[in-house]
Amino acid sequence: MIRPGPTRLLLRAMPRFRPRPARRQGARLRHVGLAAVAALLAFPAVARVAVAHGAGDGPPPTDPLSIATAWVLDPLPIIGIAVSTVLYLAAVRTVDRRHPANPWQRSRTAFFLVGMASVAAALLSPLDGLADDLASVHMLQHSVLAFLAAPCLVASGVVTLALRVATPAARDRWLLPLLHSRVVSALTFPLVGWIAMVLAMWGTHFSGVYDLALRDEGVHALEHAVFLGAALLFWTPVFSPDPLRWRLSHPAKILYLLSQMPTMSWLAVSILNAGVVLWPTYLARTPFFGISALADQQLSGAIMWGLGDGAFMVAMGLVIWDWMKSEEVESTRVDARLARERSARAAIDARADALAARRAAESAATAVPGGER
Repeated sequence: MIRPGPTRLLLRAMPRFRPRPARRQGARLRHVGLAAVAALLAFPAVARVAVAHGAGDGPPPTDPLSIATAWVLDPLPIIGIAVSTVLYLAAVRTVDRRHPANPWQRSRTAFFLVGMASVAAALLSPLDGLADDLASVHMLQHSVLAFLAAPCLVASGVVTLALRVATPAARDRWLLPLLHSRVVSALTFPLVGWIAMVLAMWGTHFSGVYDLALRDEGVHALEHAVFLGAALLFWTPVFSPDPLRWRLSHPAKILYLLSQMPTMSWLAVSILNAGVVLWPTYLARTPFFGISALADQQLSGAIMWGLGDGAFMVAMGLVIWDWMKSEEVESTRVDARLARERSARAAIDARADALAARRAAESAATAVPGGER
């Protein structure tokens, strides 16, 4: 009897590698999302929470440690983000269980988690804690909502997920009629989203609403809702995978984004070049940070200009990349169709040649030469 050597024994004792199926990768994404929800609920409780953080609450945090722990414990966004994330991940799990051959795309789950994390960062992190004290931070907060959270949430395909997870009765009775209703068709019309984005940006920054939001928490929350809602409507024609009525071609998407860039740039340049402080509430807050209100306002204009144009450029790059990929897929499909047609034509020609050859052979075999009689 031959005994195995030590190397073979060691290899036999080692656990064998087994590739992880795709559903385990989906489970990992769900675990990441649930962990993010738990962290969202737990972190503000151990951080230095600012429940009320209006402009009249005393000196703002200025040292790095105080700023890093200046999270805002606002129950409404915490509950909304946590419930939305749990419902989305539960729907993904249901779809994956019902349709193992056609599971939910992991990229859409990732987009949703990034979008929810961006909303949490904008509404609960020190961005919100310092938004009433520095116009530059306030502008960064709005940019996160409009240029990061909104497009990611649109690309996550919430409506498509709802259609896939719903029962046939609920889908036919409630979801599809709502999706095809006049209200949804009107709201998702590209021009409506384009105008809503312009009105939300210009209407708040160059009116008394912006400064009022610094003193009134209700107006501040409404301002955030307007920004996020207008941004969702704006990005829907560009990135939404949902079965909506209005669909833009790739060239139309690029034109749609290009036409919005000047309006954002003009707004940013107007703020940057303003010779007076547009939002007087900051006059009493910015000196704590060693910067004048006018300089901070100019910095906010530069942030809007850079992040806004950068977001549009990235979006156009993604549209062009998707356009090239769709053209490649279409080219592959056309080539496959032409190859099938050529193959079928070649088979027909081969059968025709074989039939002609057989008939010629039969004719030669049955023909009697006239000169031999």
